[in-house]
Amino acid sequence: MVTGVFALERLPHFGPFHPLFLVPAGVCLIAVIVFCAAELKSALPILNIRVFKNRTLTCIVVAFLISQITAAGLIYLLPFYLSAGMQFDPALSGLLLFIPPAVTALLSIPFGRWSDTAGRRMFAAAAFFILTAANLIYAFIVPEWGLIPLLLSLVMIGLVWGVGGGPASSRIIDHMPEGEKGTGSSLMITTMYFGAVIGIALYASVFTVLTSAAGSIISFADLPYELFMYGFHITNAVGVLLGAAALILSFVVKDPVKMQTDEK
Repeated sequence: MVTGVFALERLPHFGPFHPLFLVPAGVCLIAVIVFCAAELKSALPILNIRVFKNRTLTCIVVAFLISQITAAGLIYLLPFYLSAGMQFDPALSGLLLFIPPAVTALLSIPFGRWSDTAGRRMFAAAAFFILTAANLIYAFIVPEWGLIPLLLSLVMIGLVWGVGGGPASSRIIDHMPEGEKGTGSSLMITTMYFGAVIGIALYASVFTVLTSAAGSIISFADLPYELFMYGFHITNAVGVLLGAAALILSFVVKDPVKMQTDEK
């Protein structure tokens, strides 16, 4: 994981043929192959890779991973937009960035309990729809729009995990085969943190590529306004596609039959 993320982050700086990309990318690939081979042979594997033969579980895990990538990448770029785009000082930017976690804290427990009885599928799909819509706003937003669209988008980011954080993560455990529920919990946590790290590296890489067309890489905070907004908009347009993929993958998988029976 570490070498893969490092390779992804270094790619726009050095290109695909530089040793600082090729070496960690190669180590990552070899490590993945060795890990999979060892897990398949082990009587007590850390992660039972065979569970991914279940297509519904794979869809759920990939959807959750993509959502983490998209949300983390968006949060990573937001402070730069608030300072370089909106020209806010650090204190005001910090206060505004407190909105998403505050909304999540208020809603996550009641929505999590609600999903226990009403089913998790629609909550997860709704959350990923909101995530896609938030990225869509940031794919077009400009400072001239004022505060209202900005505040709305920040509330939407909080709604993503307030509405869908519990249901989306619990779906991984729900769809694990019998006897693998403990593995599902570990898989969920790993997917969450790994997705966040990939999201930051991916968004940073895409943004860097988009804003270094002249051949030189400039600190995000020092970019000219027009170039910054161009990179910000296109990077979030990529986020729209990722969010839509998470929405589709999550929506097509129904809740387990046992859970549907419990609801009735």
